[in-house]
Amino acid sequence: MSCLKANYGFVLNGGTIQVWDYAVRDIRRFAFETVAHGQFTLGATIDEDGADRGWYISKSMNAVACMGYSQLNYGPSYGNSTGGLNSLQNSTLWTIHTHGSRTTVKYTASNGTTSDITTTDIDNLPDFALKNSRLIIYGTCSAGEGGVNATNIVNSTYNKGAKTVIGFQVVTYVNQTNRWLHEFLIAAGEKGKTISESCADADYWVGIYFLGFHGGTDNRLVRGSTSQCLVS
Repeated sequence: MSCLKANYGFVLNGGTIQVWDYAVRDIRRFAFETVAHGQFTLGATIDEDGADRGWYISKSMNAVACMGYSQLNYGPSYGNSTGGLNSLQNSTLWTIHTHGSRTTVKYTASNGTTSDITTTDIDNLPDFALKNSRLIIYGTCSAGEGGVNATNIVNSTYNKGAKTVIGFQVVTYVNQTNRWLHEFLIAAGEKGKTISESCADADYWVGIYFLGFHGGTDNRLVRGSTSQCLVS
């Protein structure tokens, strides 16, 4: 599959990664085309531990372009939980790699202050508030802990109408989560595989790169459709 090769630059503004330049050629495709697919929001934070949770973003830009998304959103408005929740409601495809728990998703602002999207925040959204979301991935620890009958961030999100929601059920490792997200996007975007197939690809490559240690990424909760092909 031939896709727009994307360049990127990113600013580490003490918190959420901000991608500011991503198109090298055929800029018109990104700037002027009708938004057929909607908005794709990629998120990550660099916290006090110094771990680069945005590695997957910089490595996956061509995969995103292959999916045909014309609005790729990054920036300071997503440096706190209010911006994060807004982007969640306005995106057709949304990913985050940050700290989290069964009931929280952590955001770190440029001044170092932190805030959380919580299950309560999502539960309080209007019914079907996320009905336009095709896929949401929580690259955090324990987002799906307890499974389908538990109070967790995955179930709260799915119950608001998102078509597919993925979250890991246990503590996860940064490098493995970065690799899993990247390989998932490559499979879904550049290879045109379904969500189920993309999960399997991501599992395979994490196993290869980390000698069979998946860092929690192979223990996940998936709610909703796994047969979607995100390039269509």
